[in-house]
Amino acid sequence: MKHLITLAMLLCLCPAVVVAQNPVTATTTPTVVVAHRSFTGRTSNIQQTVLFTPASTGIFRVTVDVEESDTSDASPVEPFISWTSDFTVVDASVPLTVNQAGVSASASGQITIRAHAGTPIQLIALVDPKERGTYNLYVVIEKL
Repeated sequence: MKHLITLAMLLCLCPAVVVAQNPVTATTTPTVVVAHRSFTGRTSNIQQTVLFTPASTGIFRVTVDVEESDTSDASPVEPFISWTSDFTVVDASVPLTVNQAGVSASASGQITIRAHAGTPIQLIALVDPKERGTYNLYVVIEKL
């Protein structure tokens, strides 16, 4: 009887040992940078500019970073991203979070979009006309 109880306990513990030795891991698909652009030394608006045209429909993350000189404003530069979804053309402002304010300012933000194959992802940046400083704008697009 003692051997039967020991055998039963071993049979119950064996699956737990196997699971502990072979833990289930979540698989993640790495993000891939598909485009990046730099607009440096700017003093005016950035006209509509194609950043990337996806070969296949997918989900993309667009990150924008703005550095500005001669400003104490939150961010006089307002970037807009334009793309085509499955149903329509979409224009969206990229919400910027101020990283540093003062004489020299820095702000960044990102949006996640679903862009249709063969149609461009574009950028427009509008500048507050009262601002007199220069700015640098950097954009990175990742396929998720």
